[in-house]
Amino acid sequence: SEHTYPCDLALLAMGFTGPDQNVDQGALPRKEGCFDADYGTYTVNGTSATGAVTEAPIFAAGDCRRGASLIVTALAEGRDVAAVIDRLVFLAVIHKVAGTISACRTGSPSL
Repeated sequence: SEHTYPCDLALLAMGFTGPDQNVDQGALPRKEGCFDADYGTYTVNGTSATGAVTEAPIFAAGDCRRGASLIVTALAEGRDVAAVIDRLVFLAVIHKVAGTISACRTGSPSL
């Protein structure tokens, strides 16, 4: 059944369910340099290190990004994405504590 849960962050770990149909059907914007479900590739600002698939903080890694592949590849991508998410959350907390919240676009931090 369908439920809606309000939250600030949702992390889904689904195993292999095939490439994401919403991305593949264009529900998420396809901009040059972002997610391309047809080829299972992604880059952000010229780098493929973060796993961000849009300007919004949406991330993909492993089988849902590239289709069935080696488990070690999925694990490595998952760890890379987790590190970026951790850094984004840490930076958001620092900005709140320091009182420097400003209208800025969430981007990919340098790690």
